[in-house]
Amino acid sequence: KMRAFGSPPYSKQFFIEYFKEDLGKCFGAYYKNKLVAFLLTYCHNKQMHALLASSDSKYIKYKVNDKVYWEAITWACKNNYKEFDLGRSREGSGNYLFKRKWNAEVKELNHYYTLIKAKEIPNTDPESKKFNLITKIWSMLPLFITRIIGPGLRKGLGI
Repeated sequence: KMRAFGSPPYSKQFFIEYFKEDLGKCFGAYYKNKLVAFLLTYCHNKQMHALLASSDSKYIKYKVNDKVYWEAITWACKNNYKEFDLGRSREGSGNYLFKRKWNAEVKELNHYYTLIKAKEIPNTDPESKKFNLITKIWSMLPLFITRIIGPGLRKGLGI
């Protein structure tokens, strides 16, 4: 799924470390015993953060994304978590509208850069032509290639 969005995947080691430390909780939605959506969260200091979510587009009509978020929020409440962070999204995007329906409070996300070789802050606007081209190329690469080079790219990009 991440490849379809033009994003490199996490490494398997990331998930091994993540769950070894008992920081992750995963919630799934099933249709006829088939996993059709999941939400991976990061839990720390009575805060729960949505990290990754994915769903099979054939099952969207069944509100499977709503189901996994509902289960995660319910679990967080039952376990005395104080905050549930739905994660970042671009204002006006479908992701943003999905999160707004949960009555989420919008908070400004600040970015800080240390320019070592660069002279100016890089343009990371997903609407830029350069960004669109890179994500489009990535989404068309064969899956085996993205699995090989993707984790290193993700780590190197700091995402």
